[in-house]
Amino acid sequence: MKKLAYCTVVMTLISLAGGQALEAQQSGIGGLLDWINRLSGPRMVGPAATGWVSLGEVPRLRMSVARRWSVHTEESPLPDDREITMWSFQPTVDFKISGPLALGGGVAIHRFGGDFDDPVTHFSFPVYAQVRFPTGSEVQGVVSLGGHYFPEFGATDFDPTPTGVSKDGGEFAFWFGIGFEVVRH
Repeated sequence: MKKLAYCTVVMTLISLAGGQALEAQQSGIGGLLDWINRLSGPRMVGPAATGWVSLGEVPRLRMSVARRWSVHTEESPLPDDREITMWSFQPTVDFKISGPLALGGGVAIHRFGGDFDDPVTHFSFPVYAQVRFPTGSEVQGVVSLGGHYFPEFGATDFDPTPTGVSKDGGEFAFWFGIGFEVVRH
């Protein structure tokens, strides 16, 4: 049966990750929390809208659009007087694993703007897990957890703004989302 769903999910990009995972593994949960705190780049938050089409039970084809902006914290490498914005377009495929659990992945195109010389267009490879909470109606709660692998950024990307984004290798960005979807049959 063909289904179409409209989904609104507020996603919070926790942080862009660097290469300190081994140190975190050796230090236990406290080390893991310290590692997450030191990940490269500024934290980004913002809303996203997702639509999906299913031609059967699996897979589902998704298209997401997100608008995010930088958040300043004490640990942020981004100066308080600077901002970064991001538009993301993300086509993915997800597979229902068991009951309300689905896993997915795809590719995303990001357009960064803000207080630097030239806009930056970059891509990433998202992977995620989603759990849906049916309510007995056409509305379902959705919780998502995943991340994006970003290939290496260019040496002059974001210049002259200090962002803390690693330019000497790829990096992983974690994200968490919570929202709802309305399913139309």
